[in-house]
Amino acid sequence: GQWGGIFFIPGSKGNQIERAVIRNGTTGLYLGSPNNDIDLTVTNTVIQHMANAGIFAINSTLSLTNSLISDCATYTLAVQGGGDYTLVH
Repeated sequence: GQWGGIFFIPGSKGNQIERAVIRNGTTGLYLGSPNNDIDLTVTNTVIQHMANAGIFAINSTLSLTNSLISDCATYTLAVQGGGDYTLVH
């Protein structure tokens, strides 16, 4: 929990994270809201040691490919309110 994490604002589209290492935050990636979906593609990325969640998504479109999410205190991946999620290792 040394920092908040990466937050995507409602309506944000075309977001990409590639070859990143995201560590030691509260929530690694936080995206979406009940009324707006967010579009995010994550590839070859490591998300570790989060105090809450690795990824917390609400009504979002998320493509997660060849990535590692581990050692998160509450959730590795939490999804709420629907959305479209593709997870490929």
